[in-house]
Amino acid sequence: MRYVSCLLFVILGFSETLFARTESAATKDILRSTIMDYFSPHQNISEGQATTIEDELLNSSGNPRLSYPPFPRTWIERWSSETKDTSTTAIFDTAKVVQAINFFTGGTAGLISNGLQLSYRHEQSIKYSYNKQTTLMVMTSWRQQRSSSNPDAPIVPRDILENSVIVQKRDLHNYFKVSPEYPLLGMCKYEMSMTIQRSSTNSLNIVFGSASNGQNVMDGMSYTVYSNFFQIEGHIPVEDYLHVRCGENFTEAVRYLVEEEFNKMVTGFFAHYHPKSECRWKPVSANTPINGDPDCFDWFDRQNMMGLDKSITVPRCVLGEEGYPVCAIRTNKAGAHCPLYSSNGRLSTREPPTWDRQLNPMDFAGFLNAKTLYQCDHRLECRLENGSPIAVIPLSRNRDERLRHLRTANYITTCQPIINRGGR
Repeated sequence: MRYVSCLLFVILGFSETLFARTESAATKDILRSTIMDYFSPHQNISEGQATTIEDELLNSSGNPRLSYPPFPRTWIERWSSETKDTSTTAIFDTAKVVQAINFFTGGTAGLISNGLQLSYRHEQSIKYSYNKQTTLMVMTSWRQQRSSSNPDAPIVPRDILENSVIVQKRDLHNYFKVSPEYPLLGMCKYEMSMTIQRSSTNSLNIVFGSASNGQNVMDGMSYTVYSNFFQIEGHIPVEDYLHVRCGENFTEAVRYLVEEEFNKMVTGFFAHYHPKSECRWKPVSANTPINGDPDCFDWFDRQNMMGLDKSITVPRCVLGEEGYPVCAIRTNKAGAHCPLYSSNGRLSTREPPTWDRQLNPMDFAGFLNAKTLYQCDHRLECRLENGSPIAVIPLSRNRDERLRHLRTANYITTCQPIINRGGR
């Protein structure tokens, strides 16, 4: 039984959440977290590209000289898409537990009776799919446009076999077939979307049969922006319209707008509806309780890690680095020591997703003099011991020199009341 107790202790230990939780460096911008780096923007647009975009794709006045295909119209779409999937699966299988206990005890587990083994398996998974898509949409018609010189002339549909919309030339590029009688209009579309799929399966297995049931729930969101119409020209390849006109020009111009709006949608969903949320996150206000967030009190009571001083710490509901709310330890005592992180040549008082080292030496001052470091609660900020902000620490503009300096530098930092810096 001693081995069984040890095994159960290990299992429970793995299931217990560590108190040193990380918070997103900027809760107002969830897209900066590691899981959202896929959506990093690109700002560099040439002056010529910007002029083209302003005059053709984004102007508000429109172009009255455009020739629209007559009804009935047809649409052709060409698109380019990038997708990133991440998934997490948790499995509880009593058969595996029985095997482990039998191994350690050398005996037979209690679930085996009269030669029949009963096993229960519960599998829960969550999958995120992030997608960004650029689309070229082309409006055309099989019907000939009515001539302005002879408006009463009969109009008949074109023969689709002899007058196809797309033609392939000797250079093996595809081109749109354009003529005054059959004009084509184009439009660009840029979309960012996310799908969250939650699955849960329960299975019961015995020697003579099995039974199972499951549930699959999907949530999705998207944000799309369209360009103005523009006239399709017959000498520009279809691929150039998709990848240059819509990809390099239009997409790069509107990406910031799309990401800003999509960011708000993701933040709202994660903060309130994420299936892995541990608490109900709320923005800091005058009504935020000083002694911590009630949703995290039970979690805080279960934290009994060595070195945790509950007399100077409180539980706080924060947005974790993956965007959903988690319970974290914060200190609400002025003068408590706080960590200072070095990450790729930059300094931060909040733990970034990846960092090189922690620069406050009080955490490594020997067994007697060591001070456990805690991130500061919302009424305090982490500053140098003399009261100066970490921004005054002199760092070289040369990245290599900065990295060499931060490999050995140490700074004592403590939590101090927030200073009003002129409304910043």
